[in-house]
Amino acid sequence: MNTRRLLSKLDLNASMTAPTKTILIVDDDAGHLSLLKRFFESHGYAARTALNGEAGLRAARRLLPNLIILDLKMPVMDGAQTLAELYKDKTTRAIPVFILSGAEIDERTGLVLKQSDNFKKFIEKPASLKDILKDVILHIRMAEAGISPATEPA
Repeated sequence: MNTRRLLSKLDLNASMTAPTKTILIVDDDAGHLSLLKRFFESHGYAARTALNGEAGLRAARRLLPNLIILDLKMPVMDGAQTLAELYKDKTTRAIPVFILSGAEIDERTGLVLKQSDNFKKFIEKPASLKDILKDVILHIRMAEAGISPATEPA
């Protein structure tokens, strides 16, 4: 299905809010977490945060969010390992994951991204909050409609 037809079916302009949807944001930068949390909450989302991959993995299992935004370079457990663990777990495998990072993708990370069907998009920092919101809305609505979006190349 081409993107234009898909977007028209999902009607992204109908509403920019989704009060019952939860987004988990995992990043070791507290300022970045705070900014994203406030932004998504201002658009009606329940935004939850975690400061590293291990805490993010625990939160994902507990919350079962509609979407996860994950940084790559973090202490304790990096984003690639977190993504792999999310995919291994039956309860979190279907949660779409966006990577939002300024880090270069090394060979190991690239392999993990290719092997994890839950990885949906790579967004390079710095990124437009409006563009991130559009992508979040699109992927959550596609998941609700039972449409599996193609992963965007890293």
